[in-house]
Amino acid sequence: MAQPGTSAPPSVGSGDEASFAREAARAGLNLPRAHPLNLWLAVVIVLLIVMAAVGVGEYTGWAVGPRHGTGSLALYGAQDCSAAIAPVTVHLTGIVGSDAGAPWANALEGLGNAFSLWTGGCVGIAAATSAGDGYVPELAGHATFFAAGSLPPNSTDRAAFGGTVATVPGALVAVDLVYNLAGLSAPLQLNASVVAAIYDGTVSSWSSPTIAALNPGVDLSSAPSITPLYRSGAAGVNLPFTTYLSDGSSAWSSDVGQGTSVAWPVGVGTANASAMAAALASTPGSIGYVESIAPIPANTTIAAIATPSDTFVLPTATTVESAATSWVGSTPVSHRDWANLSVVDSPGAASYPIVEVAYATLYSNLGTAYGSALSFTNATWLVSFFWWLDSNASTTIAPLGFTPLPAAFQGIAHTILENETYNAIYLTGENESGEGGETGEF
Repeated sequence: MAQPGTSAPPSVGSGDEASFAREAARAGLNLPRAHPLNLWLAVVIVLLIVMAAVGVGEYTGWAVGPRHGTGSLALYGAQDCSAAIAPVTVHLTGIVGSDAGAPWANALEGLGNAFSLWTGGCVGIAAATSAGDGYVPELAGHATFFAAGSLPPNSTDRAAFGGTVATVPGALVAVDLVYNLAGLSAPLQLNASVVAAIYDGTVSSWSSPTIAALNPGVDLSSAPSITPLYRSGAAGVNLPFTTYLSDGSSAWSSDVGQGTSVAWPVGVGTANASAMAAALASTPGSIGYVESIAPIPANTTIAAIATPSDTFVLPTATTVESAATSWVGSTPVSHRDWANLSVVDSPGAASYPIVEVAYATLYSNLGTAYGSALSFTNATWLVSFFWWLDSNASTTIAPLGFTPLPAAFQGIAHTILENETYNAIYLTGENESGEGGETGEF
């Protein structure tokens, strides 16, 4: 645990440090000196991490590979704070839903490495994979300090918390439509109605006239039969994908519908993201869907898919951000009603159609929630970590396959974090008015 006077979490606010110090003094706390934000240092740190991973990946077991659509690098590695690299050592545990899988957990732990270097301490971010959705029982039972995933807490989750939680939007994740077909010079173009027909069994051949109509001049006559792959059981990634199919096909909407778990008419089920990737790589003619934070499977290509304006786009940082930008000012965003926000099939010719939002959820009053199990200093580190991710998204989360949120979303995330408290003390020092209610969850 951090000791007063040794090292400190960074100053996550931008102007009220003195008032924050006064609040701490009233509580009898002697705050250590904060480190100011150095954006260029953050850039250098992330680059060094990527370069180091390339060099030592063979020995560490980290996976480094080109991110599709962006050309950036995906870096996954376990954070090890068993030995302090500076006078301060902080261990902060979190949980990710089982559908998010190892890429989400590894990404968070890898970001803990970067945060540690930036602060000059050792801040261990340990994110385990949950057998459930990451909220119940782990976060509800106060066994972890935060939960992360693509789904905000539902009403059942909130009833189990026993206290108010804050759900903070952190990034965007594209759901890539991926197929295994060799010998094509350019990505196939597909739309929701054709993909729905593939997944309901109506279209079973790549040489189908409906696919040919979208890809003039492309010869698929010798392609293997189509094998649609899906995530069996309840998986967060199923929600945006089946929503996309429902929006594009009235037959799919009425016969199958949308959700984290549906009755798939045809295809082969895969248990998790790794199994989906393995099946895609090993099955010629297959088609499936993977999140952009995971490496693209071998032998596969990402399809260009039609927007509601009938333009074909690939998942890039520009097209994914455009999907979220179109919802700025909407009622779900302005009211922080994340359960009713969907960025699937967003308006705009440049908006990638299948996008989900990555969230982090933590208790609004960390002192009340955890008592002595989470000190004031470490609670400050926790809030600092999420503020740091949001404020430096282009150099922290983007290299891992996430897309930074539009500026308006970042402002909302800051407002929510500004209302994080440890009993009577606001942890960012930004909220002097005592305004509440910005919990990010209703």
